Amino acid sequence: MLKFSRQVWQSLFEEIEKIIAFRRPNLRFLKEWTLLIGTVLLMVCCQRGEISYHEAMERCMEQVEVSEFVLESGEKGKSYRNFDINCLMGAQIPAFSTRTLEGKEVTTEDLRGKINVFNFWFAACKPCVAEIPALNLLTEKYKDKEIDFFALSIDDERRLRTYLEQHDYHFTHLLNGKEIIRETFQHKSGFPTTIVTDTDLRIIEIIVGRKYDATTVAEAVNELDTFLETLGD
Repeated sequence: MLKFSRQVWQSLFEEIEKIIAFRRPNLRFLKEWTLLIGTVLLMVCCQRGEISYHEAMERCMEQVEVSEFVLESGEKGKSYRNFDINCLMGAQIPAFSTRTLEGKEVTTEDLRGKINVFNFWFAACKPCVAEIPALNLLTEKYKDKEIDFFALSIDDERRLRTYLEQHDYHFTHLLNGKEIIRETFQHKSGFPTTIVTDTDLRIIEIIVGRKYDATTVAEAVNELDTFLETLGD
């Protein structure tokens, strides 16, 4: 991008030079400053652009080795060697439309203007369940902030409702989680995974869950808490 920007401004300056027939000793100095200023302006403009989630995912997959396996249930799965979910940082989350457990319609456009926290989980995932009490505390801590907390589970609606009837989980629960996680987000990392977006729906933090023990679960939630605190500075 930087090389292209310099080429654009180089060509532009040469054309201006031809038009005004500018020939002075300080031409080189002026030319270099023009190229520098132009490059900076173009970089600023480019930073305002939106990086598509699917474009970012394609970039992430360039060096990934994909292999298939079969679960005990007979369901086929895939493993992604060398996949680094952090390469999605800066991308906009993919567009989706769903509803909450209470029946309220939700689209990605409805989420603009606030910080959004998405937690990918499922009831049989021990690390997922272990971090729920601490996540509940975060919803209380940041209830007066412009932060929304959403949970998406790969469990079906019946399993999700049954679990939530017996356990407190204070996030807003979105339905069709399995489809959104696996197809829309094309999720290739473990569970739980937490994704944070800015007010323009760009991904600004990703935290992948740890193994199931008290220390590592606490570390993951503390990492999220520390990050959310920095957003209020």
